Amino acid sequence: GRIIDSIKRVGQEMSSVRMVLPGAQYTLPPREQRLNLMECTKEEFLAKIAENPTAELSKAIMKTLEGISPVFAREAVFFAARGAEITAEQLSGDTADRLWFYFSKVRDSINDGTNVYTVLKTKEGNLKDFCFCDITQYGALMVTKSFESPSVLLDYFYAERDSLSRIKQKANDLFKLLINTSERTQRRVQNQREELKECKDREKYRIYGDLITSNLYALEKGMAYAEVQDFYDENCPTVKIPLDKRLTPTQNAQKYYKEYRKLDTAEKKLTVLIAEGEQEVKYLDSVFDSLTRAQTEGDIAELREELFQEGYVKRSKFKGKPPKALPPIRYRSSDGYEIRVGRNNKQNDRLTCKEAEKTDLWLHVKDITGSHVIVTCDGEMPPDRTIEEAAIIAACNSKGRNSSRVDVDYTFIRNVKKPNGSKPGMVIFTNNYTITVKPDTELEEKLRV
Repeated sequence: GRIIDSIKRVGQEMSSVRMVLPGAQYTLPPREQRLNLMECTKEEFLAKIAENPTAELSKAIMKTLEGISPVFAREAVFFAARGAEITAEQLSGDTADRLWFYFSKVRDSINDGTNVYTVLKTKEGNLKDFCFCDITQYGALMVTKSFESPSVLLDYFYAERDSLSRIKQKANDLFKLLINTSERTQRRVQNQREELKECKDREKYRIYGDLITSNLYALEKGMAYAEVQDFYDENCPTVKIPLDKRLTPTQNAQKYYKEYRKLDTAEKKLTVLIAEGEQEVKYLDSVFDSLTRAQTEGDIAELREELFQEGYVKRSKFKGKPPKALPPIRYRSSDGYEIRVGRNNKQNDRLTCKEAEKTDLWLHVKDITGSHVIVTCDGEMPPDRTIEEAAIIAACNSKGRNSSRVDVDYTFIRNVKKPNGSKPGMVIFTNNYTITVKPDTELEEKLRV
């Protein structure tokens, strides 16, 4: 019962309640006296919770009952107060009855073995919390997954969390690269757009050159400006054109022509550069979206290889074979149609351009980044239910998975083409229809093979 030593020593000057020093008598840490949910009565509970009248009710419950987590305390208050936030002193009448009814119901389900063990996930798939009962307080903001036993729940929760944490660490440098490169590209495109605005005045310089040339007989070297009639305007107004005193009238005209040609060439080049920059931002956005949905180290390795081939990263120094990437995600619609989804841009290209038949149906979210979705249908338009389910799958595997509504384009593979020299995953398509769906991760998970 004597303390041999401790990592952290606590003397009397630090705590008068419990000293932790070599040779001292060991005692258990002090604990607050709390009630057991499975044994206490309603009267005991209400009397104990009244000791913290000004505290928020969920926090007062945690101080009153033994072993209660914040999410369970909030769920109890959510049920009792019907979504309102109240303090402990406001707990009375019907609210108190509903709260005790909730505790009694949970107590009975635990005794009967009918309670469910619940894991909470955000819509992005991040693990949030877990509990020994059903959780409804978050509504549609969270996704729940039920388990039959606490052991299975905890195995799933911590294994999944470790896997996600490991993948996030592996992909951390790619996230930073993509964010920085995308921001840099967007700034460059914005600067090019500003330069393009300046090119809109180029016609003015050509007109100045023409007007000076047509009035050479009235001009001479040393003049500061030329007042001439603008015959390009039907009213022929008089315009005042600045001149360089050091140049002859002909040289001034050539100077304006040169400025016109310069701006005309700049406009053509800037238009191409801006289009290329916008495509690059879309491409980087698509890689970022694929990275957020990566499930294995193999997925990350394939994305890293794709970025290497596009010149964004150097070859990895990893020796040996990289982890094997997973095949396309497979689903089965309620009508029995096979649905395949690409995990990244390279896989999207393989799936759409090589593996799918010309008679298969192709889907993609409208105007935002996402995976290519293929429905094997042998040239016949699938039933409406299958098209809707495939569109929901496309929405869930895209940047719009957290939106309330997503537009999804669909057409047959024969109408989808990949332009020469385009970025991975980039295609053009014609003869398409559009369907609007609500992303449903529960349905997406249910249809997954």
